[in-house]
Amino acid sequence: MCFVRVKHVTVLLSESERECARLGQLSELLKGELRRVRAAAPNAHNTEYMKNVTLKFLTLPPGDERSRLVPVLQKILTLSSEEAQKIQAIAKGYDPNPSKGWGSYLPWPGGK
Repeated sequence: MCFVRVKHVTVLLSESERECARLGQLSELLKGELRRVRAAAPNAHNTEYMKNVTLKFLTLPPGDERSRLVPVLQKILTLSSEEAQKIQAIAKGYDPNPSKGWGSYLPWPGGK
């Protein structure tokens, strides 16, 4: 009778050890996934912020409030000084490329 009990406890212990190993592997997998999600979370937040700032800039009329968004756009879009100056001109209502229209951004057939 004691032998049967020892055998039963040994089987239970073996099953518990297997379950513990499985849960350990699952824990490591979940920790890795959590690290991945946490690393991606700031980007999602920054994307939402960038969208809101850009939308605000585009919907404001030219003027001081719009101009105050230029340094923010320069930071989040990593604009060069030249690019920021162009955005600043747009914010004030000036055309930064008076001799060029939207067509200057499009490639022309024939190489122009």
